[in-house]
Amino acid sequence: MACAGRCTSPRATAWIAPISSLSALVFYIYPAIVTAGSALVFGTRFSLPQIGVLIGAVTGCALTVDLQGGSNRVALARSIRLDSRDCTSCHSTSRTRLSGFITGKPMFAGLDISAVTDLTPPDMTWDYLKRLRDIWPRRLVVKGLVTREDAELAIGHGVDGIVVSNHGGRAEDSGRPAIASLAEVAEGVRGRVPLVMDGGVRRGSDVFKALALGANAVGIGRPYIWGLASFGQAGVERVLEILRSELVTAMRQAGTRNIAEITRAYVA
Repeated sequence: MACAGRCTSPRATAWIAPISSLSALVFYIYPAIVTAGSALVFGTRFSLPQIGVLIGAVTGCALTVDLQGGSNRVALARSIRLDSRDCTSCHSTSRTRLSGFITGKPMFAGLDISAVTDLTPPDMTWDYLKRLRDIWPRRLVVKGLVTREDAELAIGHGVDGIVVSNHGGRAEDSGRPAIASLAEVAEGVRGRVPLVMDGGVRRGSDVFKALALGANAVGIGRPYIWGLASFGQAGVERVLEILRSELVTAMRQAGTRNIAEITRAYVA
């Protein structure tokens, strides 16, 4: 399913969206994905061999920083206890251990991961971003900023774009949506780099609000997954059609003739 889904989605988005974002954990299907459309890969830590392959495969990469402390996924933990299937067919150890989850993924081939306990280490610093910027020749985006100060620091370290995100609200339990941080981050960015808002987009009206608060684009996660799971590529295409149609409806209701006319004046 991973290969089929990750390849199908970029093909579905090619006619409406210029970029498909991909998790670093699906690294092994990039050749198929790149032929379907532009790819921006999200990850936390990249080894030098991985960076070498990325340079030849994608248009940019993003450093994910919105899950540094992990998350307490209660629903997942409950589901695992109720699932009696044999995990060893896919994982060398218990699937609750990271080393077992990533074993067998080609991006980790040849690496000793027996001691790996986390792909989102809490000790990541701005110096790591600087080192990544120094060795990565293409577009570099930071995903997971929610404050003006961090946005200004990221731009100072040479990033080419910023994604406002709190990892779908799974990293902390405050109930604060990503869009609540958007205006503050936009003030720090001041139009110097593209700004994307990711998380909680379910309707075209959500897209309108994000654009009004300073985003240049939005990311969608769950909606396209729902479409993919139900109807494959056609489902993804239909989800995008719905969002686009609803955005047009919101724009007409507000009297905005184009995206450029959507400003902060249209939101309270």
